[in-house]
Amino acid sequence: MASFIKTEHYEPYSEISPNTLHTQFTNQKVLITGGGSGIGASTARSFAQANAAKLILTGRTESTLHQTAAALRAESPDLEFSLHVGSVSSPDHLSAPVSFVDADLKDWWQGSTTTVFRTALMTQTYLRRRRGLQTGAEDEKPGVIININTKAAYEFRIPGMSSYGASKAAMLRLAQVITDDAPASEACVISVHPGAVQTALLVKSGLKRKMTNRKLAGDFEVWSASEEAAFLNGRMVWVNWDVPELLSWKDVIVEKDLLRTNIKEA
Repeated sequence: MASFIKTEHYEPYSEISPNTLHTQFTNQKVLITGGGSGIGASTARSFAQANAAKLILTGRTESTLHQTAAALRAESPDLEFSLHVGSVSSPDHLSAPVSFVDADLKDWWQGSTTTVFRTALMTQTYLRRRRGLQTGAEDEKPGVIININTKAAYEFRIPGMSSYGASKAAMLRLAQVITDDAPASEACVISVHPGAVQTALLVKSGLKRKMTNRKLAGDFEVWSASEEAAFLNGRMVWVNWDVPELLSWKDVIVEKDLLRTNIKEA
């Protein structure tokens, strides 16, 4: 974790409750890939609580999409839904741990196809679509793109998981350099590490971590899409970081260009 953020959370807390962000998300549409289960479903629930007008949920399994939508409709009757079955990414694709030397490179490379190319495809499609819909109005708000990533993109050793680590590192850098071509007036791009949330993918990875409540992950993503978090454009943050403490470092983060991928000399 960032050494300057001392307070950690693993359960939801009031300062980032979606209920405090109603005015920012009224009339807003939110697209969530993998929205039928896991972190995606939790994120959908948090945006519903933030009073989003419409949720566009994509996922590989039709039944889970409908289950999530049905549960949210019961809680938020006025919320509009659009459900789409398809594979933007392949969450089940995580190669069994194997040394790079012994890996089947076709299987190894699939990590980059899934993580990097499809993230680029989805992001470019969104940005092109948004650019075509812009009106030029002075009060027009920029879009927000939140990429779910992992600490493995930049830190700690992961023997046997070189494909995973390399593809996540490329995804992190991609999210950063996109902001060089897409101005902040069009879109804010933030990478978020959701912590260790109990999902099928985490079980398959075999990694052992302190668990993060998935509701916290969803609530933090909603906050990341708020105007207050705009200074994080092109940066990476953890859902476990205390937001008030993070905000107290805002000026330093911007001035010293922190929370970005770089190599600094001593």
